[in-house]
Parts: sequence; structure tokens; C-alpha cells
Amino acid sequence: MANNKNQHYVPMCYLKSWCDPATPQGQVPYVWIYDRDGANPKRKAPKNIFSETDLYTVVTESGTRNLVLESGLAQLESAFASLRDTKIAQNAQLSEEDRFLFCVFTAAAHARTIAFRDSQASQWGAAVRKMEDLKSARDSATPEERAAMDRVLARAPSDCSISYEQAQRLEQQPLQNMMLPVIQELAPLLMQIDLAFLRTPDPLGFITSDSPCTWFDPEAYKRPPMYRQPILAYKSIQIILPVSPSICAMFNRQSRNGYFEAQEDWIDEMNRITRFSAYTSFVVNRCEKKEVWFDPGEKPADSWESRNRSEDSNL
Repeated sequence: MANNKNQHYVPMCYLKSWCDPATPQGQVPYVWIYDRDGANPKRKAPKNIFSETDLYTVVTESGTRNLVLESGLAQLESAFASLRDTKIAQNAQLSEEDRFLFCVFTAAAHARTIAFRDSQASQWGAAVRKMEDLKSARDSATPEERAAMDRVLARAPSDCSISYEQAQRLEQQPLQNMMLPVIQELAPLLMQIDLAFLRTPDPLGFITSDSPCTWFDPEAYKRPPMYRQPILAYKSIQIILPVSPSICAMFNRQSRNGYFEAQEDWIDEMNRITRFSAYTSFVVNRCEKKEVWFDPGEKPADSWESRNRSEDSNL
């Protein structure tokens, strides 16, 4: 572990389920990885994709590499692989402990990716730039203007404030600073909603991606744009995590629990959502893709835009 610099943001044990069953004997098993737009299919062993150097490593002030996050993720991955192979693959009912383990793995799949890292770095970077602009404005202000600024800052709640140095750390190392708190907050929340496993005998089955945990709300188009972010509070929320080509997990608030046989149109829709939510790449267990995965669809007649345009035209 001390020399473990190559750290995967999509676990190898997870990706191995997508290894091509037609891999020739004697070759290292491989998955098929496509660019997000469906171009450049390549055969790659799971160990050779979706990793970066020291992605989760915490470097102390003395320069020591702290691998506590990488070590914890490795233990979680091992426990998940066992749960997947011994229970979920067998349609077995999950115990409370099993379900919590699956919730923790799902929360980690959401919070450990490059997509999450880059999104958080961008948000905290914007905060850092704003702090720098405020400091510059204060430095160039008159004494009276500076005093007025200080009075405004003094009224801000202390428990909501964050220092410039803290914001910088969050921008520079968002995974090291935010991944664990997000997992700790999200996993118990996932325990409170329904969990369904969609199953299929289709050899192609479900695909996955470099951002395998997808938050999706099929009712979002009915709301104004500012309220379309998928959040747990909405009854229509779906959190999708392909478990293998034959199984896809879906957290929901529709009282769907247990195991269900997935119809072909369900599989196509899950794969379409997964492909659209990929950051740069998606993964298939064979050199094959379907046009429906790339279909953006048409704006429904009951979308917020369509309804408001109709109302405006009647004025």
C-alpha cells in the first residue's frame, strides 16, 4: 500500500464484471471502452483505465503520503465484490448490514470520480476568485469604505464562513477534503429510500461509465430550469448504479424494492441515461453499441418551456 500511487476512480473489481466473455484464452480479460460520443472503441484491461496518480493521497506538511482514503476504499471495494457475487447476483434478500454496505459503495461511486472532483474544484475555484476580488477591492478602498465592508462581514454568521486558505485547499484537493464527508452524509440518506435491482439475461445488458452513479429525475423537465437539479427530496428521483451487465440498481421513492426483470425498453433507457451521464467514456462488455443510447429525445409537450410558451401565446 505504501507505494500505491496508481489509484482508480472506478474500481477494478467493479469493472471486471464488464470483461468481454469472448476474451481469448490466455489473454488478460478486457472491457470495451468507448468515447462518450460512441467513437474509438478500445479493448482495455480494467487495471489500465480510470485511474490517476495519487488521486486520493493526502500529503502531510512533512511530505508524507497518507493513504488512509485509498486503504478505506480498497476495503469497501472488496466487501462490495463479495456482496455482489454472493447475494445480489443470487437474488438474495439483503440484510440491514448488506444494504448499508451497498449504500456506502453507491455514495462512494458518486463522490470519488474525476467528474465530481472537477465539478467541486470549479465551484471552490469560483469562491477563491471571489475572495481574491473582495480582498483586492478592500485593499484599494478608502478607510470609510473599508470600515463599511468590515461591518457587513461582521454580520455574517460565523458558522457559515470559510477562510481563504480552507477554500484554496478545497479547490486544490477536493476529493481528499470532501469525498469522506459526502459519503458519510449520503449513505444514511440512501438507506431511507427504496432500492430496486433490475435484472436481464440479455448478453449485452447494462453498460457503465467513468461516472457510474447517475442521479436522474424523469420529471425534471416539468419544472423551471433552476429547480431541475436532481435531489433526494423529489419523489421522482432515481439514482442509478449498474452493478454488472445483468443487474442495475435503482434507488427511488416509488416503493420499488427487491428484484425485477427488466424489459428491453427499460434496459435501453437505463443505458441511455448512463451514456449521457458519462464524463468522457462509457464501458460495454463487448464491441457493440445501440443507437438508442445516443438519442436525445424530443422535448415533451408538457415541459415547463412548452407550457409557459402556450400560456404566453394566449395572453
